[in-house]
Amino acid sequence: MFNEYFHSVYTGYSEKPSPSQSGSSSPLSSSIDLSLEEVYQALLNLDPSKAHCPDGFPFRILKECSLQLAPSLHYLFSKSLRLSQVPTEWKLANIIPLLKKGNKDHVENYRPISLLCIISKTLE
Repeated sequence: MFNEYFHSVYTGYSEKPSPSQSGSSSPLSSSIDLSLEEVYQALLNLDPSKAHCPDGFPFRILKECSLQLAPSLHYLFSKSLRLSQVPTEWKLANIIPLLKKGNKDHVENYRPISLLCIISKTLE
């Protein structure tokens, strides 16, 4: 039911680059610096009660092992930003319906939300 409704109102995805992307092919490294401490703090601030993501990786593990994982994630995040590339797996999302308001029996009263991969959420 939700799948049919969300699919019917979906407008499509454009592969065309946005105006800010079209004129630039240079990496972002000069404009974004990410410290190891920022990655560590982002891991510590994860909310383990949040819904699970497509990668199935528990928030709790990242939070409890933040000291050990921060250096590796810092390396991955820095490289991703430097190359202006995000791994495809980090772009995956689970789409779930969220009631906006009104009668919960009407699909029109729901909006889709994306539960992103926990690693990409941490990078954000």
